[in-house]
Amino acid sequence: MRTRLFRLLLLVVVIGLLSASAIGAQGDRPVVMYSLVELYTIDPAVGFDQAIGSTLKQLYDSLFRYVGNPPTVEPWLAESYTVSEDGKTYTVALRQDATFQDGSLVNAAAVVYSAERLLRVGQGAAGLFTGVLSPGGTTAVDDHTVQFVLDQPYGPFLDILTWLFIVNPAVVEANLGDDDGVTYLTNASAGSGPFSISQWRPGELYEFTANAGYWRGWPNETYPTTVTRVVTREASTRRLGIESGEADFVDWMSVDDATALNGVNGITVAPGPTLTVYDVKMNTVDGPTADANLRRAIAYAVDYDAMLAIWGGGGTRLAGPLPPSLSGDAAPMYNQDLDAPRAAPGRLGVP
Repeated sequence: MRTRLFRLLLLVVVIGLLSASAIGAQGDRPVVMYSLVELYTIDPAVGFDQAIGSTLKQLYDSLFRYVGNPPTVEPWLAESYTVSEDGKTYTVALRQDATFQDGSLVNAAAVVYSAERLLRVGQGAAGLFTGVLSPGGTTAVDDHTVQFVLDQPYGPFLDILTWLFIVNPAVVEANLGDDDGVTYLTNASAGSGPFSISQWRPGELYEFTANAGYWRGWPNETYPTTVTRVVTREASTRRLGIESGEADFVDWMSVDDATALNGVNGITVAPGPTLTVYDVKMNTVDGPTADANLRRAIAYAVDYDAMLAIWGGGGTRLAGPLPPSLSGDAAPMYNQDLDAPRAAPGRLGVP
């Protein structure tokens, strides 16, 4: 259980507009991103943060993916699905044209292997499936049909399937080692995505090369053949990179820098809303915050307006643990009220 004090939605990424005239013909110019964030692994059974998640989508495909803004869950490797009346059995039909980068088909056996490996490794996105999907709950009905039998009905199951990236069993098995391939997949890929890894220099840069034969195809012929993510810890370096044109994308700009650069020389701040949620987590079992009244007092003490001001007006108060696109809630649970915690315990409800 986690008590949310504040939740802000703001994507602080500045993007140099990538048009056909900017990139030119395929391969004329690589795309470069200056990033504050290092990639400590690219194993889909281990990595689990915003930077790794966005990169995983370039190397791997999942059954479902968020598409559009506001984002909705759409079939990706999946073609269609059905849900049993009791809400516990999901039967997913796979597309039959998806291939891994070695040319082998993405089939039901690969989905089962990936799901079982994720649960077996027990890191990263495995936590999303705790109490929802147990080992042995994923089976191949035939080459192109997968069935998930859940431990209990779970409405957001398709949402968490966006984190089940499908690995090539042959590649993982050939590099299994003594840790289920975790060491190998730290800096190597075994996916069906549009890019593969060409350079991996931790703390410096990560370079990805386009797969010209990507099974979904490319939207046009001006796609870059390489994308390089350069680790740049200094905010001034990232700002200079986007201003000079050396970088096409930069992340984690300060609000002041993002505001100053927006609209200058073809630079634009990426529009929101996003699925990014910021919260404060408190221990509800041990220590002072195990006291629900203290948690409630902290929640009422927060200056939420000040929090929004820090983000330059680019944040949104949330009503619950989910971003607006995934939630029907409208009114925030708490507002700053220093007198409210003095009310008798139980009168205001327990967070």
